Amino acid sequence: MYSSRLRAARPTFSRSSLSSLLFAVLLFLLNACSSTPKEVVELSWVMGQDLRALQQSYDGMVVDRFDNYRAQRLAYLEEEWVPLFLEDWIDAGQLVPTARGDVVWSGGSEGFAAPTPGQEEQQLLATVLLWSEVAVENIEDKRRELIEPLDVRERQVRAEVQEAFGRLLAANAHITAHLNAQREVEAVQQDLARRLQVDEELDQINALLVETSDWAQRGLDEIRAAGL
Repeated sequence: MYSSRLRAARPTFSRSSLSSLLFAVLLFLLNACSSTPKEVVELSWVMGQDLRALQQSYDGMVVDRFDNYRAQRLAYLEEEWVPLFLEDWIDAGQLVPTARGDVVWSGGSEGFAAPTPGQEEQQLLATVLLWSEVAVENIEDKRRELIEPLDVRERQVRAEVQEAFGRLLAANAHITAHLNAQREVEAVQQDLARRLQVDEELDQINALLVETSDWAQRGLDEIRAAGL
């Protein structure tokens, strides 16, 4: 299911290649023409719209990936960590002796003790409630430990993706402004050849996503190896 969603959300190679190709076409036309045709200005505007769509696709892909990372960690919590924790907590929290009526939580320094005659039911209920509260608190603490680093990392990755596309959009706006002005075409071409690095920006974004995937998997492996 996730793989199909990821394929739907992920920008294809051909799309990013198209972006690079359009930039190359713009630069070629700038070299080839002494004046700037209207079609070149329109192509530059379309290029800006394409970059915005590509930006949205990458942002959606990041969100989907981190949703998957969270789902993996929650599955580990519910299917692996919680059963082991409860097994240990049932023993450490003396749930079985409590259920038999042998002991209750005294609340004092002695910890568990025999129930007070005449107060067995109240003390049993209080002990079971306390046992449950502590169990839930421990599970919630573990859930936060697993999920909060992903939330922080997701915000960082999305911000870096937005910054990268911001640079590309700014460069494209620079193109459009100079094409509209129809002045200093040769100087503009040299400047744009330096400033527009579409492939490099997209490569950096893709590398960031790959590194993030490795980071998320390493984190889950380390958590699983640490156990309780």
